[in-house]
Amino acid sequence: MSTKTLFDKWWHYLKYSPTDPHFYADSAPKVVAIGGGTGLSSLLRGLKQITPNITAIVAVTDNGQSSGRLRKLYDTLPPGDIRQCIAALSPDEDVLTKLMNYRFKKGDGLKGHALGNLLMVALADQSGGFDRAIIRLSEILRITGRVMPVSLGNIQLNAKLKSGQVVVGEEQISLAGHDDPIDRVFLPHSVRVYPPAVQAILEADLIIIGPGSLYTSVIPPLLFSGITKALKSSLAVKAYVCNISTERGETEGYSVQNHIEKIVEVVGKNVVNFALVNKNHVRSNQIPEGELGSIKVISTRQSIIEGVRIKLDSVSNSKQPLYHDSIRLAEVLIMEYNEIKKRLKR
Repeated sequence: MSTKTLFDKWWHYLKYSPTDPHFYADSAPKVVAIGGGTGLSSLLRGLKQITPNITAIVAVTDNGQSSGRLRKLYDTLPPGDIRQCIAALSPDEDVLTKLMNYRFKKGDGLKGHALGNLLMVALADQSGGFDRAIIRLSEILRITGRVMPVSLGNIQLNAKLKSGQVVVGEEQISLAGHDDPIDRVFLPHSVRVYPPAVQAILEADLIIIGPGSLYTSVIPPLLFSGITKALKSSLAVKAYVCNISTERGETEGYSVQNHIEKIVEVVGKNVVNFALVNKNHVRSNQIPEGELGSIKVISTRQSIIEGVRIKLDSVSNSKQPLYHDSIRLAEVLIMEYNEIKKRLKR
């Protein structure tokens, strides 16, 4: 490879334009993304364009739809969020995401199940463990990076509502939150964290929390003491990605400050370095009728909230303004990480 070609590739990397991330495997930052649901998979979709050194640490408290039924039937971890993350990191994502997310429309016991969920349960049965099934499916689909559960413990998420009522199960929590706001979520008892997840955090250069449903996707992995202890010990730059819109049943009426306060409440002060907040204004005529997240998260002019520095940038999707643009989101996060590292070297 000529010097000019090498320089051109490196220049593209510095600008974080999408290119072949595997060329930079040794020099690209090690990124850990923590969360669940569509928010995490959306972030991973952008990150894989920039670095191959990705570890997704995924929530395991989902109990809705196909995942919930399989949890009861096979006493297994919920495969849904992990399935979405594996699909997002696959090289032929358009085809594989549609296939993995395909839900059967009829059939006794089959209707409503996602094909990828059934595949993961079958691999777990064959390989003798859910974590082995994730590794095997990741190898089959040749994904960029790796995906792992936050724990191998089969556990339900609990929530205490403002009224004092306690609700069990992610799906039930969101439904109850429509009429009785969520005060906090918690795990009913101590559960062992998945050791490779802790190791990934301790070895990371950049750790990203969110985006996603605040109480049922983002906070659940942070409730494991092994994760919060590792976050406090890690020397990585730590970022929180605030949602662009609020979510009915979870965060109605929440501001950016409310979101950050809840994260700090769980992980502690002086852990998160900066919060990335979208600064685009979402006009009412851009919001689809019946959209769940119909009230945008209010942007803030404050430079620091709860000890967390605010980074304002345009990271929304032009076609779906209530959601993040995957590539733009990843680029801004990596550029901010790079700026922080530069300041630390001065």
